[in-house]
Amino acid sequence: MATLREVEAEIGRIEERLGVGLPREYRAFALGGMEWDEDKCELQWGPTNDYPHVVDVSCFHPICEEESDELGEASLGWYLDLFESRKAGDGLIPEDAISIMGGETQEHVLLFVRGERLGQVWIKEWSRLEEENIDEPDDGVHFVAENFDAFLAMLREPTWDD
Repeated sequence: MATLREVEAEIGRIEERLGVGLPREYRAFALGGMEWDEDKCELQWGPTNDYPHVVDVSCFHPICEEESDELGEASLGWYLDLFESRKAGDGLIPEDAISIMGGETQEHVLLFVRGERLGQVWIKEWSRLEEENIDEPDDGVHFVAENFDAFLAMLREPTWDD
């Protein structure tokens, strides 16, 4: 488990790389050890086409520049590398957003770190890109919450049957 000083240093490296500070709520979450009720791993958002979408959002990207954390989870730094290296045809996300969490069903939870949508949480729905323009970063991107705390409050326990 990283110390507060180590987490602050990792956040500082990420913020320096981004050229901006992380939104307040997300930064506080990271400093607090990225703790949340992990039983609440389902996000319902929408509705789209008259039904809500449900996404399994069980893993936040660890805040570090290394490729992965001690548990082998792909890090925020790794995802920054991934999306910075992508070009037309690879699937893009909006320039002002970072991927903070991946979904089991081909979605990425995006946090806007600058611009008009600063602090807002959106979702990138990769599974629909065959129907949309993969080279347009905002295609398949849908609003979820005004800020990170509101996003956390939307998470719920799974409703599917085991």
